Amino acid sequence: GLLVTVDPFASYLDAGQYKAYLKAQEQKKASVGLVLSRKYSAELSVVDAVTGSPADQMGLSTGDIIEAINGVSTRDMPLAYADIMLEGETGSTVELTVLRMRKPEPTKIKLTRAVITSPAVISKMLENQTGYIAIQDLSKGKSAQVAARIKELEKQGMKRLVLDLRHSVLQDADEGVRLASLFLENGVITTLEGQ
Repeated sequence: GLLVTVDPFASYLDAGQYKAYLKAQEQKKASVGLVLSRKYSAELSVVDAVTGSPADQMGLSTGDIIEAINGVSTRDMPLAYADIMLEGETGSTVELTVLRMRKPEPTKIKLTRAVITSPAVISKMLENQTGYIAIQDLSKGKSAQVAARIKELEKQGMKRLVLDLRHSVLQDADEGVRLASLFLENGVITTLEGQ
């Protein structure tokens, strides 16, 4: 209980669950494209669905609550273990019981697992010499793609930039620092303290 309340993404795994988690990390499998967190220390809620993923195609979105995965209640399920249950072989299915704000009754949704690909960086010119760049994940190499897009937009006359990070839920911490470094000349970007 203490670990679950640290933040919405922390979870406690017993020895068996931890071994299963390590094994799952070694064998990258297909998934449904959901990013989850713990809401109110009990409910498993959707942070976002990766664009183009099976979860996105079935309309799962921010705020939806996952009550069960394949009939197993998520109430006391560690967050990392829920991620393992959502993964599997490409083409295999998983059934979710979902509570949505707009529907009072739980809905059963069957998703077919697929290899999740990193969404492309989107860039375009808006009016008034304003450039627009949307990043939907910060996986390795994305900051270099953003830097290239900025140069392209500057050639088109960009004087201002809107950087859209709203759906950037998958990330690599170092890539976030590289992205911030494109816009900050000096000073501390991030620090980590603790034991």
